[in-house]
Amino acid sequence: MVERSSDKSKPLDDALKKGIMSLLGTWLLVHEKADDLIRAAIAKSSDKSPANRDFVDELTVGINEEKESLKKRLEDTLAEAISAPDRSEIEAIEKRLAAMEERLSCLEKELGKKP
Repeated sequence: MVERSSDKSKPLDDALKKGIMSLLGTWLLVHEKADDLIRAAIAKSSDKSPANRDFVDELTVGINEEKESLKKRLEDTLAEAISAPDRSEIEAIEKRLAAMEERLSCLEKELGKKP
């Protein structure tokens, strides 16, 4: 029986696929664990009164506050970017379009073309 090239490459393909899956799974696990550690550090630092925080606690709390601020600004920016224009904006665009269409019609008449 003649062996096809795809038969030879199957074990290699499987090994590469398993290797990639293993790499990505490891990457995801490391990031999950890092997130857990960061959240625990933030909770620990946030539970302390400001008078009892050391430099690292203050840094941790400050970074978390900045992250929350950035998250809020991003949400606001995204909401603004995807929101529909208000009615006055639509009406202004409709008026401009009507004026442009009227001007185009006039130009066509001047050039001897009928609309």
